[in-house]
Amino acid sequence: MTIEPPKRRPPNAGKGRPKGTPNKLTADIKAMIEESLRQAGGASYLLKCATSDDPRIVAAYLRLVEKLLPHHVEGPKDIVVTWEP
Repeated sequence: MTIEPPKRRPPNAGKGRPKGTPNKLTADIKAMIEESLRQAGGASYLLKCATSDDPRIVAAYLRLVEKLLPHHVEGPKDIVVTWEP
């Protein structure tokens, strides 16, 4: 009985995409959204959406802002936050 040495694989085989690298489709869609925003007026267009009288447009604007905020924030656990309208 002879034991064969394991077959040699290329040095990068099985590594996959580096962590945090967006897939190609996501990067392409993000580029299209950025280009459409630039053509629509950029920051002035977003300001118009934020101050719109139509609540649906304001809600869409806030959903965009929500995507920019961090999903998880770490901090001291003994702070009490109060909110008054």
